[in-house]
Amino acid sequence: MARGQKRWEQLVAGFLHRPCLWMGKNLSSLYHQAVYDPVTGLFSHRYLQEQLELELCRAERFGRPLTVMLADADNFRLLNEAHGYRAGDRLLRLLAGIITGSCRDSDVVGRYGSDEFLFLLAETIPEQALTLAKRLLEACRRASFQPEVGSGHLPVCLSIGIASYPGNATNRQELLTQALRALQQSKREGGNRLTMADARQGFAPVAKSASYTALEGLLTAVDNKDHYTREHSQSVADYLFALACKLGLPEEEGQRAWLAGLFHDVGKICIPQEILCKPAPLNRTEYEVVKQHPHMGWLIIRAVPQLASILDGVLYHQEHWNGGGYPEGLSGNDIPFLARLIGVVDAYTAMTSDRPYRKALDNLVSLTELEKAAGKQFDPEVVQAFSHLVVSAGIKQTH
Repeated sequence: MARGQKRWEQLVAGFLHRPCLWMGKNLSSLYHQAVYDPVTGLFSHRYLQEQLELELCRAERFGRPLTVMLADADNFRLLNEAHGYRAGDRLLRLLAGIITGSCRDSDVVGRYGSDEFLFLLAETIPEQALTLAKRLLEACRRASFQPEVGSGHLPVCLSIGIASYPGNATNRQELLTQALRALQQSKREGGNRLTMADARQGFAPVAKSASYTALEGLLTAVDNKDHYTREHSQSVADYLFALACKLGLPEEEGQRAWLAGLFHDVGKICIPQEILCKPAPLNRTEYEVVKQHPHMGWLIIRAVPQLASILDGVLYHQEHWNGGGYPEGLSGNDIPFLARLIGVVDAYTAMTSDRPYRKALDNLVSLTELEKAAGKQFDPEVVQAFSHLVVSAGIKQTH
């Protein structure tokens, strides 16, 4: 069946599900039962499945990201066995209230299983979903639950898995499977935490050659050496894909940007750990060592023919618009466009992350710093587009 025909049938079905003026009371009641979960008041499993298919069609058509979160109430079965199903229902309603208070107006959330909640986050990259998940876990930590009158209070805990299109999957079933795997990993690690699906399990726009696999091993080695660098690179990659979509670039350019973000700091594998993880600002000698990482990354990636298109982004992402960067002191439009994109996103992600020698900056403060440096360190047009992207996400603070 053609995708357009399938989407039309879904839209017609969606129309028929909506209550209209001509509907009688019984039909409206049936509609409500089909769309909403009777216990939590959130959307039903059926409605979530239909909306997910529609959101995936929209994301594919317009080249926009889509992230899903799957959350599971920890120890729910034990609660039901110890205190009865009424207590379990009251916990679900409590969680529904916490979820509603933590989500944005544009988020679609519903009860997906007996103790599972599914979040459909349109035009949202995993980094933004991570912020929502952290906010949700913090709200749960502040809450408590009393199963029965006179009983003690229990902690309210969720395990969360996050997966995204196209980073982890290209269809509905793959996306849900990746989110479920991430959720199960959170459970295996003791619960009350979140896990993001590994992008390497899903979207990979280059062939999985032996050389590419070796590079993935290098990313793991970098992670073992400095956990911040790997998390930072994943965030940069996700933001770059969203920025490419914001700029209206073709999908293949978005994929190239995502790859470049993932590998832009791979050269840091060559930086001594005492410099890479120094809990204080670097001195001049140490900074000169760090400045070698773009060239080292270029040398490493050059050995993989499938990644030739990202070489300029990796080599020149530390160049400045005014010519004050490195390694070659390029300026203005002489800096490859991909490198200019990486430069802005790289700086923003660094500012909004905790480091051993300073705390993360607020999102709006970080955007202000980018705007101050526009025309000096950064391409002004890229800064403007990225600022619009972050502001449109409706996130006030990273942590």
